[in-house]
Amino acid sequence: MSYLSLIPLVSTNKTGFRLSLIDCILIIAGLLLTLYYPHNKGIPPHIDFFFQAMILYVIGNFFLFCNVFRVRRKYELWWVASALINTLLLLFYYNNVWVFFIAQSVFTAIAVIMEIKSATYHGIFAKKGTI
Repeated sequence: MSYLSLIPLVSTNKTGFRLSLIDCILIIAGLLLTLYYPHNKGIPPHIDFFFQAMILYVIGNFFLFCNVFRVRRKYELWWVASALINTLLLLFYYNNVWVFFIAQSVFTAIAVIMEIKSATYHGIFAKKGTI
């Protein structure tokens, strides 16, 4: 038996918004990590800022995908793959972190829209009993 299964959900709805204690702990830990991020003087400042901002960006997408829109794992994995490719492009080509965040936000919007349009959508504002 897993200890994680013993932690109750705040919202146990099969459709709509949900939030668990584990989600709250991860969000708080990520925020603390961002606040106390150790800056590295050996790398360019825009890359150092990118790593700090990326923590918040990933936490925000985690919250949107897992709690608000309840995006399927398939779309989450496509988002992660696009983020990895986009990060490599940033490190070797872009030299501008805002290009990364704008481009990756397009992939976030695509994942959310595809999930909302699916027949099995069960995130926020979903009709009860769609699962």
